[in-house]
Amino acid sequence: MNKKHFIFLGAIALVAVALLFASKAWKARQTPDAAAPLADGAEVRVAETVAEGAPPDAVTALRSAGRSAGQSAGQLAAAQKGAILDSILASKNDNDPRLDTDFKKLTRADKKFFKKKYASLPMEKRNERGTIVFLLGREAREAADFLFLKDVLAEKPCLSLSDCTVEYKPGDHPHSETSIEISLAYPQIVALKQAARALEEERAAGRTRSERYQEALATVRAGRLSRVPVVARMAAETDTGF
Repeated sequence: MNKKHFIFLGAIALVAVALLFASKAWKARQTPDAAAPLADGAEVRVAETVAEGAPPDAVTALRSAGRSAGQSAGQLAAAQKGAILDSILASKNDNDPRLDTDFKKLTRADKKFFKKKYASLPMEKRNERGTIVFLLGREAREAADFLFLKDVLAEKPCLSLSDCTVEYKPGDHPHSETSIEISLAYPQIVALKQAARALEEERAAGRTRSERYQEALATVRAGRLSRVPVVARMAAETDTGF
């Protein structure tokens, strides 16, 4: 092998080594630094990228984790509104301005939290239960919202402010018979009035065929079957207007 052949082979070797180092450098630039912090939201995007081509169970787990984070934030916001509501209920101030400012555009998480709060209150807490019905009824838009109102209308009569299971006797309360009747039926009356309000809003907007209108009308008609006489009468009167 002559000198020219050695020079030729040496040149080929140098080119090969150069290409090898260039390839490694390019790969290094494409690989993120493991120690470098990710930008906000990058973890989710990286997880979604990794999920592509991963087993279905792994993909589901990653996406569920993302949804859980969003749900936790919603639950926290609902709990914060619940704390405000607790302070209002404790004050027994039905005219608290926060009722008109802090409880508009309730989310589904908010509504779920308030429904649980309603269910946790003793039946004798008529005013407190009625306040929650007012807030949820004001935001009634979907079938589930009106189902809650229907459930309230279907509740058993409360027979006394001190004990819903024991019928009060005339003279037990210093108020008139009519006011006692209204107080005992307060949650149901509020539910009925909020359904009527939804009907009026939809009719004024020319949406008498909307789902909201139909759900509200069905709620009013459910009130006609109430076992609370004053509620059944009010529902019948409201129904005739629509």
